[in-house]
Amino acid sequence: MRVWFRENRGWVVLFVVLMAAFAWFILLPFQSKVVLFLIRDNVPKNIEKIEIALERLRADSRCDDMRKLFDANVFARRCEELAVRSNLNAFEASTKIYTVTATALLRHGSHAAEALSASDQTKDLAEVLNKDALVLLSEKYLDVKSDLWGTPFHFFVGPWPEHWGPIVFRTYQDEGEGATPDVLTVDWSRDGGTVRRLGFPPSLSAVVYVWSYGSNRISDQACFDPSGKYEPPSSRHYRPGASVDYMGGGDDINNWDKSESSYVLYHSLPDYRIVWEFIRSRTVSKSQMIDEGSPSSD
Repeated sequence: MRVWFRENRGWVVLFVVLMAAFAWFILLPFQSKVVLFLIRDNVPKNIEKIEIALERLRADSRCDDMRKLFDANVFARRCEELAVRSNLNAFEASTKIYTVTATALLRHGSHAAEALSASDQTKDLAEVLNKDALVLLSEKYLDVKSDLWGTPFHFFVGPWPEHWGPIVFRTYQDEGEGATPDVLTVDWSRDGGTVRRLGFPPSLSAVVYVWSYGSNRISDQACFDPSGKYEPPSSRHYRPGASVDYMGGGDDINNWDKSESSYVLYHSLPDYRIVWEFIRSRTVSKSQMIDEGSPSSD
């Protein structure tokens, strides 16, 4: 038997590989349904937990506005420094700082500044937090986890600054939902079929915007234009290389799209794509992940 195996080892390996591939192919629709269930069950629940925890935190701080949790002058300086250091615009720099500091506030409460100071990468953000508000907080609100694909949830504290022009956050839904299109709304059709409009502006007055980058682990919100002009076509204001069906919010699951219309995109993807994106995200090394602890990471 051993002799036969040695002589036919190559064929045995090939047979095993083919059988595994066949089994994977047969089970692909089932695997896809499992992943879709996890997406719909896991990510929105985590975002909801974040929202509830942030509201408790805001109430404890006695701040009627989430922005009062931050020292406005220090925040502005840190944004300018980060923008220069990492070649970011105002929105990108603000989002990175809000993401790091909001995560620290949720995880460490009144000790958030100490937690930020403990790391060389974030110690310059400790002064961003309002010390008078910090002393009123509990020690912990929520142990914020990464999303289903291993990337951190992102934060931007509202309301949206009107002098920045159109809001870059997008609701991925069609006109049938009753939303009003703007300069960042994209017209799209699959294979020359019915034209749909994707990417509608949410409320400008949200307390905080929370979103996941979704299965592709890249933001599919509109790109911020410091000039605020957003000249047509609207498609030029989304990330380079993005297919049109990923514009207008794409697969980014968030807290402002109450109709959860981003799932329209997930359900339009082929089974192999859904499963592959999930497997790839679970096996990528930590060094390739977005570093949620560093405001200077891209």
